[in-house]
Amino acid sequence: LARAHKIRVGTNSWKFRGWEGILYGRNYASEAEFQRECFREYAEFLGCVGIDFTFYNWPLSAQMVTLSHQSPESFRFSLKVTDKIVTHQFPNLARYGRFAGKANPLFLDPNAYVENFWQPLSPLLAKLGLIIFEFPYLNSSHLPKLEAFFAAIPRSVPLALELRSRDLF
Repeated sequence: LARAHKIRVGTNSWKFRGWEGILYGRNYASEAEFQRECFREYAEFLGCVGIDFTFYNWPLSAQMVTLSHQSPESFRFSLKVTDKIVTHQFPNLARYGRFAGKANPLFLDPNAYVENFWQPLSPLLAKLGLIIFEFPYLNSSHLPKLEAFFAAIPRSVPLALELRSRDLF
C-alpha cells in the first residue's frame, strides 16, 4: 500500500534490539556487530529513517558515507540539526560542560551551520529527505534572526521546524 501511494515508512532510529525477530532476521554475534551492521538490514525493509543523534553532536562525513553505502538509492534520511545551532541558551546540564546555563554563541549562525552541519552531509545529499530544526525554546524576539538564518543557508532540500514554545503557537 505505501509503495503504491509513494509513501515512505520508517522510524526515528534503527538501533533497537527489540526488533530482532521482527525487523531484524540476521543473527548478530555481538552488540558491536549489531550496532555496525543493523542499519543495512533496516534499509532493506524500510524506506526512510529519522536521525536524531545529529541533534547532540555535529554530523561526521565518515558517518554519512557509511549510511549512504548501506542504503539503496531510493532511501531517504531526515536529520535533526544540532542543538549548537538551535538552542538559544544551553540548559544547565553536565553534558554542556563550560557552556551549561550560558547563552549559545552559535545560535542561528549560518556559517557554523554550513561548515559544521551541512558540509559533512555531502555524502548523503542525494538521499536527504528533510532537515529538521527542533527549537527547544524560541520566541517572537528570535524571529528576525531566524528569518536571516533561513535566507543565508542552503535550501536544496525541504526544511521543517519543530516548535516547542508556547509563545509561537
